[in-house]
Amino acid sequence: MKIAKTIVSICFLAAPLVHASESCDLLTEGNRYYSKGRYNHALDVYTQVEEFDRRGREDCTKSIYATIATIYTIFGDKSVDRGDYREAAENYKTASKYNRAYASAVECNLAGSCK
Repeated sequence: MKIAKTIVSICFLAAPLVHASESCDLLTEGNRYYSKGRYNHALDVYTQVEEFDRRGREDCTKSIYATIATIYTIFGDKSVDRGDYREAAENYKTASKYNRAYASAVECNLAGSCK
C-alpha cells in the first residue's frame, strides 16, 4: 500500500499537468488492484499507463517500473511454487528489465538529464 501511495505522488510530480489527471486516474485504479493482490489486473492497468508514454502523452511510466518489476517477481515466485521453473525464469527476466528501467529513470532524474 505504501508503494501505491508513492507511485501516485511521483506521478503527480512527473506528469504534465494537462494530462496528469488521466494517467493518475489509471495509476489509482492499478494501485487499488495491486493493494488487493489482484496483480494481473494491476499489470493490465499499468500497461495502459505505459501506452500513454509510447504515444508521448504522459510521463508517469518511470514511476511504475519498480511496481511492475515487483509484480513479475511475485509471478516468478508463484511459478517456482508450482514447479514451473521455465515460466519463473521468464518472469524474473521481465522483472529484471523493469528494475533496470527504473534504475535508469532514477539516475537520469538525479543527473537532471531526463527529457
